[in-house]
Amino acid sequence: MTSTYEDLLLFILILSVLILEIKWLYPKWIVKVVRSPDGQIRQYTI
Repeated sequence: MTSTYEDLLLFILILSVLILEIKWLYPKWIVKVVRSPDGQIRQYTI
């Protein structure tokens, strides 16, 4: 029974690390700034 409990904890740990890594890989917001005189566009990910 102990090994099943340890396996479950290990699985939850690995799953939480993967979810956190995926969250950091994909940005939630992209701010696009357009400069008025020449129309140059810059994008910033937040």
